[in-house]
Amino acid sequence: MGLHPITIRRWIKTGKMQAVRVGIEARVPRSEIDRLLGQADDRLLVLYARVSGNDQRPDLDRQIQRLEAWAKVERPGCEVLVRVFHWLWPGRCPEAVAAGTQAGL
Repeated sequence: MGLHPITIRRWIKTGKMQAVRVGIEARVPRSEIDRLLGQADDRLLVLYARVSGNDQRPDLDRQIQRLEAWAKVERPGCEVLVRVFHWLWPGRCPEAVAAGTQAGL
C-alpha cells in the first residue's frame, strides 16, 4: 500500500482500519486492504430499505428503485433480490419478489 508503519498503527488505533491482534502484533485482513484500495469483491451485497407503515409503501418502492439503480452502476453483474417483510408479523411474508437477475441487471 505504500504507507508508513506509523500511519497504519494510527489508522488501527482510530478505527479507520480494522485489524486482528495476535500477541503484540496486529494483522490486517486482506478484505480490509481491498476495502481501503477501493476494490470490490464478488460476494453478496446486502442493501436495506425500510418504512414505518403500510401507508408508506410508495416511499419503500422509491427507496428500492434507488438502491437497485445504485447497485446496477456500482456493482454490475450482482444479483438483486427484494424481499418485503411486515415487521409486526415476521412469520408472514406476503411478498418475496425477485426484482432482478444477474443477467438482467
